[in-house]
Amino acid sequence: MVAYYNRHGIRGKWLEDVITNTNRMYAHRNIALINKIPTPTKVIRKGDDLIGAKYTEKSTVDFTGLTEHGQFIAFDTKECQKTAFSFAAVKSHQIEYLKKVSSLNGIAFLLIYFRNVDEMYRIDIDEFVELMETLNRKSIPYAYFKDNKKPIVKFKYGYFFDYLDAGRKNMEVVK
Repeated sequence: MVAYYNRHGIRGKWLEDVITNTNRMYAHRNIALINKIPTPTKVIRKGDDLIGAKYTEKSTVDFTGLTEHGQFIAFDTKECQKTAFSFAAVKSHQIEYLKKVSSLNGIAFLLIYFRNVDEMYRIDIDEFVELMETLNRKSIPYAYFKDNKKPIVKFKYGYFFDYLDAGRKNMEVVK
């Protein structure tokens, strides 16, 4: 059984950790070099006491990097605990950033993990924006993903979630 983080402050941390491990495999196999982008924070102190931290600016997306072909890649990871993925879960500055990456011929997408069915899907930013504009609702139903996308395979060729589908083309490396 996979452990999940449930507290609000670290919601999504499990997914980021899993993707970070997959990214390590991609780097080891020279498939891609993708890093987690930290959100800028400032430590708050009162005298000598550490009180906490606060975000100092908006982050763009969770991960950026390069593929083995030199193509820039940027994406954000999202967890969904319901039967529909809310458009509001992706902030407008993230959408604009991913649209800009796509317009410059980069690879830009979202990884959406439906926790209740233990499935992950990849949706390109252009498709996501099109759905925002045409669905006439506030979310993308899980059924859309089930009917129109292939879930990302788990635990294959050493990858937890092979979101770049690298396992098939690099099987000879894994043997």
